[in-house]
Amino acid sequence: MNVKQGFDATIEWIKEDYHSNKIRFFLEVIAWVISIGCTITVAVYAPFPPMFVLYPFFILQCAIFAYCAWTRNSMGMFANYLLISTIDLIGLIKIWMM
Repeated sequence: MNVKQGFDATIEWIKEDYHSNKIRFFLEVIAWVISIGCTITVAVYAPFPPMFVLYPFFILQCAIFAYCAWTRNSMGMFANYLLISTIDLIGLIKIWMM
């Protein structure tokens, strides 16, 4: 498979994913954008990122990804995002309690 064939196959896979569940597709894109935004914010403000502001967005995007993983019947991804959401919630509570 050459690069063009690989690119075309990827585009077809994205189209199939979109048509199989449009709501999930858009939720995954939204969660991905939130994730990238949080990561950029951490990088810009390192070594002291505003975690009190970021944690709710980390939790939101992980919860969205967990839902999407559940709709795909992907136990591994679901468990991963559920655990990350829980860890981030604990971090947010610790900051809030300070």
